[in-house]
Amino acid sequence: MTLLPITLTVLLGCHDFTGELERIGFVSNLRGAPGAAWTPAHPMAAGTAATLTAATDLSDPEKEEPPLVTGSILKRDDLNATAEAHQLHFTAPMDGRATVLFDGETRDWFRIDFAEARRMSVRPTLDVLFDVPATTPTRLGLVIGAEVPLELGLVDTDGRALGWNPEQLALTPTDAVSLWQPGDGPGRVITHDGAPGEIGAVLADYAGVALDGPELIALTSDDIDDITLHSWVNESDDAWQAVALAVLSRDDMRVLGGGVDWTWSAGELPTDEVLPGDVLALQVPGDVAEVTLTARGGGALETLIIQRPSPTPEPTPAHR
Repeated sequence: MTLLPITLTVLLGCHDFTGELERIGFVSNLRGAPGAAWTPAHPMAAGTAATLTAATDLSDPEKEEPPLVTGSILKRDDLNATAEAHQLHFTAPMDGRATVLFDGETRDWFRIDFAEARRMSVRPTLDVLFDVPATTPTRLGLVIGAEVPLELGLVDTDGRALGWNPEQLALTPTDAVSLWQPGDGPGRVITHDGAPGEIGAVLADYAGVALDGPELIALTSDDIDDITLHSWVNESDDAWQAVALAVLSRDDMRVLGGGVDWTWSAGELPTDEVLPGDVLALQVPGDVAEVTLTARGGGALETLIIQRPSPTPEPTPAHR
């Protein structure tokens, strides 16, 4: 059995969103909520240098080239938009709304709202993979020395996720906090090497505007007092895989990078920690219907039963 690789891979088609008429598929140079591409469902952060691209002609599925269209922003001359070869470039204003139109051999449009960014939001990469509900905490615990992959985002005063350009976000870690970019994407890896209880931060500036961000508090694994388990199941022909994530906290504050001890039923099974953090992946024989996992960390213990899904029955041929 091949172990499921857990990586933050976005399974993209040829576009991130469509216009209101669903005739053109669009992409942009922006990110949205942590771990996601931007779409007009979210406002765009003020000061964002945006490039919108008409990427796919949805009215002609066999066409591989982008549609021959020209972009424009209606009734907003103040944006100084520049159009070239199915692309539209502009800088987002402080507030308000704009209608974007792409017109030519086909036609489509969409609206964009604009808002000021107030805070930087951080979300562990593993939360994105396991669909853990997103929050915007003002304090985060970091287990000393742990290297935690993070996805970043921006939010406004109402907590709405905003569209933003990763090239315009400047980050400066303070005190004993370190931050680096592991690849070409917008994700970061963070670590805290301070003494227990020491508070650090990452100073954020977006398009020349200073943003609030969470306090980062150095903790040890012994400080954990609560664990919540999330899971998924990956199947193959002769076996299955139970994958679990331990979400840790201390006094209702999220703790990242804390080590937990795992035990499980069903005897000795192959395991692999597939990403830094509290993730366990078990390869389970096909004749085992369920596995009970237990995670222990600090003063906390949590148990979860993971069952192999029932196989989908083969369709019964219709009788004439």
